[in-house]
Amino acid sequence: MNARAASASASAATTSVSSVTRSRRATTRVPSAVGRRESLAWTIALGGLLSAKPRVAMANERYATTTTTTTTTWLRALRNRIKTRDVLRRAPSTRSRNERGLRGLTRRRHLNPKRSDADEDVRKAIRQALAASVPKTKCPAVLRLVFHDAGTYLESANDGGMNASVRYELNRPESFGLKRGLSVVKNAYDALEGTAAEGKVSFSDMIACAGAYAVEFTGGPTFLERVRLGRVDVSEADPENRMPEQTLNGRDMREHFARSGITTKDMVALAGAHTIGGKGFGDAYTFDNAYYATLVADPWHKPDMTKDEAEMAEHIGLPSDKFMREDEENMRWIQKYANDQDAFFADFVDAYLRLTELGAKFV
Repeated sequence: MNARAASASASAATTSVSSVTRSRRATTRVPSAVGRRESLAWTIALGGLLSAKPRVAMANERYATTTTTTTTTWLRALRNRIKTRDVLRRAPSTRSRNERGLRGLTRRRHLNPKRSDADEDVRKAIRQALAASVPKTKCPAVLRLVFHDAGTYLESANDGGMNASVRYELNRPESFGLKRGLSVVKNAYDALEGTAAEGKVSFSDMIACAGAYAVEFTGGPTFLERVRLGRVDVSEADPENRMPEQTLNGRDMREHFARSGITTKDMVALAGAHTIGGKGFGDAYTFDNAYYATLVADPWHKPDMTKDEAEMAEHIGLPSDKFMREDEENMRWIQKYANDQDAFFADFVDAYLRLTELGAKFV
């Protein structure tokens, strides 16, 4: 009995040792970190504490090294991402500040870049020269001079336009009376001598600036500093028969200006300059939307007018002004400007800046 029990106990011990051996072999074949941890757990459970301690230490060391490397890489990547983010955040804000320093909307082509101190000195000299040379009573003549200089532009021929050729066109029938405006512009141009603007402003530049100043001086919008500089003057007259006749009807007027690249909207807005000059559209020296209010009122066709009233109505405006309101497309803009002076001012400025660049060659 005792012999049998001893034999059975020895057999069980042998079986247990064999099982442990197989288990250890199976554990050492597991390549993953999870397998190694399970292997250590089995070893500890089976009493292999002494052999397990070195393995735990090695595993912890490898884990700590891997974790440190991964953390360092991650932190480096995070810092790079933060730097990139900060750069991207700063860039738009810088552009926004620059853009806010400009006048108008980005889609407009008359925006001027940020000017240097030298440019500001040039602008200041121009304004001072005009203030000293252009009286309010000459503002209508100055503004008319602008239209006659720029109005010779023909898009198909790509010639004429804002180039100071008006100086050589004074003997033409349509140029009668332009000397009054030309003389004050010349005085302002001569006044630039000895200033920061000397040699940097052409005569055609001065004409364009003088017109903007005339609008401002008579109560209109302020945009003198937005007029582009750098036009090249010519030394001869532009081709003849480019100015519109005063007897054109509304549709013919639109077609004439279209040949110069001027839209109906711009044409009607520019016609608002007739509000100054004593043509019967409000005060002769106040730039406002009285021109359009008068066209809407139609003083030429009032019912039951007396003979004197009819004669007075004939002195209001030019024939082209009367005909302009008879065109449906023109009337759409006339009514808008009659009801909204701010809209008129904004559209006039845009149209004026485009007009004064027609045909111009810039340096």
